[in-house]
Amino acid sequence: MLFVTGVQTTLARRYRLTARDIADSKKEHSVTVEPPREARRRIFTLERQISGLAHSAYGLTAEEVALLWATAPPRMPVTPIGLATDDASTYGEDDDNGA
Repeated sequence: MLFVTGVQTTLARRYRLTARDIADSKKEHSVTVEPPREARRRIFTLERQISGLAHSAYGLTAEEVALLWATAPPRMPVTPIGLATDDASTYGEDDDNGA
């Protein structure tokens, strides 16, 4: 519903969306936006698994993992914040800037 509300607020006041327009917008959203979002969730899940396996393989402690993330380069492709959230509010952050 947030998507439809966003579309409605960007349209001129004189143009009202019909029920058909709303249905078409929802359908298009489910085809174009949801698949990449789901892929992103899957990628983050796999990144967490790989990261955990690497930390275990090297026998890193929690303090060492915290130091690793604290000293990571600023353009790391996956950050703890990016891993922790996968909702629309993070969509379009630095992971979409070619990092």
